[in-house]
Amino acid sequence: MSQDVPERESTSISARFQGHDFLLACCVPWTPLVADREKDLDRSFRRLSQVVGTSPHLARIHFKIMVGDETRSWTLEVGPEGSEISAGFVHGPDLELIVGEETWWQLARGELSPLEAFGRGKMRVIGDLRVARHLVAERLKDHKVSGERRDTHGAYDRERRGIGRD
Repeated sequence: MSQDVPERESTSISARFQGHDFLLACCVPWTPLVADREKDLDRSFRRLSQVVGTSPHLARIHFKIMVGDETRSWTLEVGPEGSEISAGFVHGPDLELIVGEETWWQLARGELSPLEAFGRGKMRVIGDLRVARHLVAERLKDHKVSGERRDTHGAYDRERRGIGRD
């Protein structure tokens, strides 16, 4: 005997957020920043800086990663000249993201979207959400957003999966 599923629950994320690009982009996992088993936080943040690229809007985003009893921090500065990542806290971030280490790896591997992490209580966001909105808007100019995972950096994704290696 089949059960009826309410139409709202059976609709795809892309259909539900049609016309709300910011929400839709937050629902889609990031382009993978690391290989499946990689655990190098510094490298993941350098990759994030490369993926973010430039933005006409200046922004300073602080990432606080809870690693056991320790806190590790990185600051991403974004602007028209590009993105730069630095280890540590820089005073006066526009936006701060706080996550546990395992949640960071899920985000960095493209297994968990930022909205899912936030909705599950695995990520705290403090500061000016307009900063996130501007970054997402810039990303949307260059990449089509859909309810499915995007491969915006195909060569990197193929490399991490071992495609094209001799």
